[in-house]
Amino acid sequence: MACTCGCVAITTLVLGVLLAIGCGVGIPLLTTFLSGVVDQRVELLPNTTGYNNWLHPGGPIYMQFYIFNIVNPLEIEQGQRPAVEQIGPFTYREHRIKTDVVFYTNGTASYNEKKIFIFLPDRSIDSDNFTFTTINVPLLTTLEIMRKDNISENLKKLFFNFVSNLHNEGLFIKRSVRQMIWGYDDDIFDFLRDISALLPNPVKIPKVFGLQQNASSAGIFDVYTGKDDPKNLGKIARWNGESHLHWWKDKYANMINGTDAVQFHPHLTRKEMLYLFNNDVCRSLYSIYHSDVKLKGINLYRYTIPGKVFLNSSANPDNAGFCEPCLASGLLSLSSCKQGAPVAISSPHFLYGDPQLVHNVTGLHPNLEEHATWIDIDPITGFTMHARKRLQINAVVSPDNSLKGMKNVKYVVMPIVYLNESAEIDKKHVDLYNQQLTIPFLIFHILEYAVPAFSGILILVSAVVLFRIKRHGRILHVVEFGKYRQNVLDVAKIMTKRFIVIIFDES
Repeated sequence: MACTCGCVAITTLVLGVLLAIGCGVGIPLLTTFLSGVVDQRVELLPNTTGYNNWLHPGGPIYMQFYIFNIVNPLEIEQGQRPAVEQIGPFTYREHRIKTDVVFYTNGTASYNEKKIFIFLPDRSIDSDNFTFTTINVPLLTTLEIMRKDNISENLKKLFFNFVSNLHNEGLFIKRSVRQMIWGYDDDIFDFLRDISALLPNPVKIPKVFGLQQNASSAGIFDVYTGKDDPKNLGKIARWNGESHLHWWKDKYANMINGTDAVQFHPHLTRKEMLYLFNNDVCRSLYSIYHSDVKLKGINLYRYTIPGKVFLNSSANPDNAGFCEPCLASGLLSLSSCKQGAPVAISSPHFLYGDPQLVHNVTGLHPNLEEHATWIDIDPITGFTMHARKRLQINAVVSPDNSLKGMKNVKYVVMPIVYLNESAEIDKKHVDLYNQQLTIPFLIFHILEYAVPAFSGILILVSAVVLFRIKRHGRILHVVEFGKYRQNVLDVAKIMTKRFIVIIFDES
């Protein structure tokens, strides 16, 4: 009986040790195998999960606009502090259509992307025909162009008197939400376009003025498919045939760096920074890890755009190249990439900005929950599952003697509108994700912990049984190639050092 129990115990012990060794070797191999499977599935190549997600994002995308109605335009012209009221949201469904997709042998693909926005009345506070009082950006743009061309004060006065009398427009105008966002024919731009050839430095004047564009191309993008190197997956190699921008003052500022934020590389870590390129803001940005979050049962990493990104060069020397012109911290001038228009972007309500920006305008209340930008990413695949991109468009207003309504105006950065672009994975794609990734990885992780635990239990139980046999006078010995004889209590030690032969001694 003792021999039978001892044989079973020894067999169990050996099995436990073999399982432990198998885990030590097999788990890393299985991890490598599964990582390779993920790398293949997320590649931007036809018939892969990554390509389908990239071509057709896994959930609806919404664009909300919150406009700032100027409450006291007459008082502003007299030098008083502006007051605004936020009105919104005005919500649109955003459809992204990628066309002309071409794959190349160097591991890249090119495509053209069009964004189409459809108004959603049931998700909006009012019709997008809602009219509000705002800054006359075409007028400010014309004034800025004349300043840069050193046009004389008398000539500027003559021009603006003519425009004011002809079109009855000054620093403030009334426009609908639809006009202000998507564009309208502007009389000042029409006139300026006619005389632009007479200016010392002719500029290209757009046919319509609008803060955004609907159903228009964002340009031609060349991106890495991730086939040659998963770390480059989704990174933009060229935009409109260029590997860098030309608007800014140094190489760092002109970098085209990162992805379009729909897809990042797989196997993310919490320590890395993620870069993204946004042609709407004319630059690349970066995000940093913030926290772990869970969405619909999926564990995600939340990355945020830090306030440091929009600090001016005195607070963040890396931003020296964006000083075109230099503005207060929290602002990025887009004048150099928007036909000279004196507009700047910021976080909504000047979140992260110089406190003076908020102080100069009544009605602003920045807070992280409503105004911060963040991206929730699956660390295994690099897919963006949930996101909120929030930006504010502002007009930079300075006093000018050539226009009656601007003589006494104080320098101020006036908010026009802030946008909230949001996306969230839908149930259909959550189920697909769970089927293809969550369940296989869950099984793997269960085995990863269960098998070592089971092997440990086998070793422990067999050791207890062997110890009990010894106490009843059944002495076991271990012989290692006939050289050593050890008591059973040293079995584990020898097994970790050398190959052993176990022999029962019934005496």
